Amino acid sequence: MHWKSLNHVIQPVFLGSGSPRRKSLFKYIFSEFEVITTDAELEQNCGDAPDFVLRNARYKAERILFDNKTTFTRGTLFTFDTIVSIENRILGKPENLDDARKMLQYLCGKSHQVLTAYCVSKFDDHEELLSGYVSTDVKFINYDKVHLDAYLSTGESLDKAGSYGIQGFGGLLVDSIDGCYFNVVGLPLTAVFNGLKGLNK
Repeated sequence: MHWKSLNHVIQPVFLGSGSPRRKSLFKYIFSEFEVITTDAELEQNCGDAPDFVLRNARYKAERILFDNKTTFTRGTLFTFDTIVSIENRILGKPENLDDARKMLQYLCGKSHQVLTAYCVSKFDDHEELLSGYVSTDVKFINYDKVHLDAYLSTGESLDKAGSYGIQGFGGLLVDSIDGCYFNVVGLPLTAVFNGLKGLNK
C-alpha cells in the first residue's frame, strides 16, 4: 500500500537504517523505498536522553545526505535512533556479551524508558521536514540468573539498544509496557505517519 495522502513526500523514499525491524515497520507507510545505511553515531553520553537521541537521528541524516550528495539529487530520507534511558543513564547497543549482561542486570525489575527519534529530510536542499521523538515506559520482571543466561544465549541482545528486543525473546523479560509498542521496536509508526500527514495542512 502507498499512502496517496502523503503527496508532499518526494520520491524516491530512502530509509536510512539497516535494521530489519525498522524495514519491516516502514513498509506500513511506504511500499516502495530504498535502504541506505550509515555507521555514523554520536558519542554516547549521560544527560538529557531526548536531546541526545534526536541529535543522533539528525546526525545520521547529515552524514547520509553528505556522503550521497552526488549519487542522489532528489528524494526524501528517513533516519531513526533508539536508546534506553534509566536513572539519567543512556544505554545504547552493548559492545559485547559481557556488556549486555551488565545492562540487563541493571534493568532487572526496574522501569525504564525507550526513546526513538526520527528525522525526515529532503535530498535536494537538505531541508528538514519533520523531526521528533517518542518515549515508551517499559518495566522488566525480576528475572533470575537462569532466565538471564537463557536470553543471552540467543545472541539477540548484541545489536539492540538496552541489550534486548521486545519483538523477540526479549519480550519474556517484560512485565508491562506503557506507550507505543512499535516505538520500542525502533520506529514509532503513528507519530511518524501523523507527522507526515500534518505537513499537508
